[in-house]
Amino acid sequence: MEEKFTWIPFYMELSKALLIYKDNRKPLVDFIYSDLSKVGEKSLVDYLHMKDGSKISDIDPFSVFAIFNRNVRWNNRTAFLQKFKDHFSLSQEVPTDFDGIPTVDSRRAFFFSWGVDNAKIIHDLWDLFENVVLEKDFSKNFNQVLDNNNNMPKNSLTMTLFWISPYKFLALDQRNRSYLQIYGYNAEITNFNYATYQELIQNVNVMMTHGIMACKNFPELSNEAWKISQTGRIWMFSGNEQTFQSDMLKIGSSARGRLKFEEFKSKKALGDAYRKIVENSDVSIPQMYWQFIHEVKVGDIIVVFDTKKKPSPQHHLLYGWGQIISDVSYDYEDENPISRKVVWNSPQPAAPIKETKTKNALFFHDVSGTDAANIKRLLNIDNSTPKVMEVKAKVQYDKYIELLKVNKNLILTGAPGTGKTFMAKAIAEEMGAECEFVQFHPSYDYTDFVEGLRPIQRIAGEVGFERRNGVFKDFCARAIQNLLDSKKTIQTLQTESSVRDLLESFIETSMESGTMFETSGTKNAFYIIDNKEKSIIVKIPANEKTSEIALPKSDLTTLLENKVPISGGGDIQSYFKRKYRTQPDSYVYVLYNILRKKSTPLANTASVALIPEKKFVFVIDEINRGEISKIFGELFFSIDPGYRGVAGRVKTQYQNLIEEGDAFKDGFYVPENVYIIGTMNDIDRSVESMDFAMRRRFAWAEVTAEESMKMLDGIANEGEIKRKMQNLNDAILKVRGLGAAYQIGAAYFKKIEEYGGDFQKLWDFHLKGLLFEYLRGNVNAEEQLEELKQAYDK
Repeated sequence: MEEKFTWIPFYMELSKALLIYKDNRKPLVDFIYSDLSKVGEKSLVDYLHMKDGSKISDIDPFSVFAIFNRNVRWNNRTAFLQKFKDHFSLSQEVPTDFDGIPTVDSRRAFFFSWGVDNAKIIHDLWDLFENVVLEKDFSKNFNQVLDNNNNMPKNSLTMTLFWISPYKFLALDQRNRSYLQIYGYNAEITNFNYATYQELIQNVNVMMTHGIMACKNFPELSNEAWKISQTGRIWMFSGNEQTFQSDMLKIGSSARGRLKFEEFKSKKALGDAYRKIVENSDVSIPQMYWQFIHEVKVGDIIVVFDTKKKPSPQHHLLYGWGQIISDVSYDYEDENPISRKVVWNSPQPAAPIKETKTKNALFFHDVSGTDAANIKRLLNIDNSTPKVMEVKAKVQYDKYIELLKVNKNLILTGAPGTGKTFMAKAIAEEMGAECEFVQFHPSYDYTDFVEGLRPIQRIAGEVGFERRNGVFKDFCARAIQNLLDSKKTIQTLQTESSVRDLLESFIETSMESGTMFETSGTKNAFYIIDNKEKSIIVKIPANEKTSEIALPKSDLTTLLENKVPISGGGDIQSYFKRKYRTQPDSYVYVLYNILRKKSTPLANTASVALIPEKKFVFVIDEINRGEISKIFGELFFSIDPGYRGVAGRVKTQYQNLIEEGDAFKDGFYVPENVYIIGTMNDIDRSVESMDFAMRRRFAWAEVTAEESMKMLDGIANEGEIKRKMQNLNDAILKVRGLGAAYQIGAAYFKKIEEYGGDFQKLWDFHLKGLLFEYLRGNVNAEEQLEELKQAYDK
């Protein structure tokens, strides 16, 4: 896979190298008009000139970066950068990608003025550039450039800052602004200055940190905005809840019985005929008919909407979506003679969703780019639109989703190859859930699943042990955090994020420098020796009894978030309503006093947007192959659907080792938003290990071989493959000792695609071995196998 964002280290190194010209720009201008002018078939730097057409004599650093961040060909762009690499002897390689970089038009690719204040403007730009690159305070420079330079509009300034420091600055080009609007942020800030820009950056950082946006940093955001701007079109069909009662979409009533739509070979011909017969000058209606007939493709997304003019401004209500699964057909006896078949997504939104970005009120029209991406987000339509046959197959998931929602725990059982594992993951995807997948086996145990002691190497070199969460406990912790975050405002999350960053930075710096912290007595002086997920480990050299103590991070973050006024360890005890004062309280008090002075107030934001509450689906493949009692331990109680949430708390085997601040300090529980799906084969001999206690806690659903046949829809030679599968499974039913549980699912037959349609190879490499295992021990096993082969070949 090609590495992305290779431009970042090159751009950042070039930024530092460029500073050597800050106080002597003539050699830089000479380099531009000499070496850089040789890039391309003709000079690509001639756009840099004064008002009278003469060459420039001075230049700012951002205009230098704009030379290769314009809309120029890829090979010219890399050629420019090679010239810079050679000129400055840069160590970084020339980028192999330019993902996420906003570009400027050549007509706006320089940021100084032709006027009399040219020298001052260029000086201001260099000062801003230098302070950003050297990570100094640049707030005054930022505002000064905005106030005094009409050639540097606010959006262009943010783009140039992104070029030189992409992890710190958010580019507000058109694509990124549209992307932010999708998430409810209007980047068109009226009173734009350093403070309002930083506030926007902080808010976006919070949204990225908490997974609201599908990116982790500004380069990823910018690249995601570009990808979203390329979103293909989706179709909007005017309707309401009643539209979903039919699997057919129909239009064409205004020309019913007067036009044979399939006879027209061009949009113009259809439009001319329509206007003549209907006797009006409407252009949009015949265009809609043409699009529905010729431009809609099988697999396209169709969204049902209604336009509302009140309350103002005009907006749309989105009722749901589906996918076109047929070519166009005609029935001239019908009031609407043009039709296509559609599979509706299920479930649709419980209530219509308001959409304000698009304004087109035509009863059938297309939407693309950022607008289409926004509608997809609102309706939870995956950008990687599933294939038509997969959409058709989704209908079968509905009953399992309903069963899982009601019971919380579900076992999918059935014959081999029926797609149970695939279905479990697909169910999670359909529910819009976060999914974790594990596969049980005889060696899997409690330490893998719940928690256990793991070896670690301590600072002094000796080996010790520490408690670590297993995969299921970590999964439940993430689900609990989502429930907590979903009840918080963006401003609260912003505060928490700022406090966490401050605390982690402080711990790291203190450990590196070996800072000694003084308490009320010198014998209690301490320093930080380790930084764990939930606690800070401090060493008190003079304390012989307890030389190392764990301080809960949650105490410090809670105090900082709420700006609690305290004057000693006793106040901490009182604030947290503890019966007794704990040993760490005094040390927490010392650190809190230092951190409180370092924290800075965050700008207020009017946003009250919440983190969406998500469902979490945990898939256990081949659940019967593990020793259930050994893996789950005391969790048998907490996974019971009747004991979700804190009511189902249980003390785990390592409860005494759990740190303060851990969600499970008072006991483990499975939160309400966690669902468990297990899969197993009916014929697996290890099925017997599933005791009644386990069976009672799960709903059970059989996935039959016949149901799985839908997996073969649309593949080459579909009919022949299905006939062979049906023949073989019918024959299996007639074999004494076998039955429906031994039939073979479609996943085995789908492998025919790997063998180019060679049915003999499918038999030899997959079916024969499985059937032999079925028949092992039978007196006439070879005869039975031959009978099954004959049925397969028929």
